Amino acid sequence: YDVLTAMEDALTISGYLDPYYPGTVVVHAVGNGGPGYGSVTEPGYSTLVISVGASTSMNWTKDAFGFAGGYYDDVISWSARGPTALGVVKPDIVGIGAYGFAPTAVFQGLGDGANAFWIFGGTSMATPVVAGAAALVEQGFKESYGLSPTSDAVKLILKSTAVDLGYDSFVQGAGRVDCYQAVSLAMKRRGISVGSTATWDNVYN
Repeated sequence: YDVLTAMEDALTISGYLDPYYPGTVVVHAVGNGGPGYGSVTEPGYSTLVISVGASTSMNWTKDAFGFAGGYYDDVISWSARGPTALGVVKPDIVGIGAYGFAPTAVFQGLGDGANAFWIFGGTSMATPVVAGAAALVEQGFKESYGLSPTSDAVKLILKSTAVDLGYDSFVQGAGRVDCYQAVSLAMKRRGISVGSTATWDNVYN
């Protein structure tokens, strides 16, 4: 636990830096150092941030080989595993990060966009997928309740609605992010949230 991880935790807490500070939702990749346990890297192992591992999506094989194949909804072998140095369970959640299409550099488009996208993998790809889901959760929550959710509420909603992939929590966290279910819960349409103060009590009290 170092200065950077402590600072990121501080940024997530409403009212901590200033009485009017709303807190910031921080989404971080856990790194690509798996498959060993305890391979989560800083600052991805900050206790209060949303730490993201990588799950699989093999739909790209349809374009490459003419048919879809391979496994999906697995946790890729190189996605870093918990626990952290403090014994905290990480990752919190996994998102599609192995493999999917991602935009390449503008100059690679060749004028007609032929090479504008290419296959990319990494927990740093899974992280913006989860960050996008978090943004939609925040928007849906605000539309339903008339105020912005705290960062821990966003994290709780994402984890409560994640799809269990059958791995232990040090590998998948709560499971693979499910944006539709998360937004539905944020907007009070379906689902239940399940949480505990155990981590907070253990680390900060």
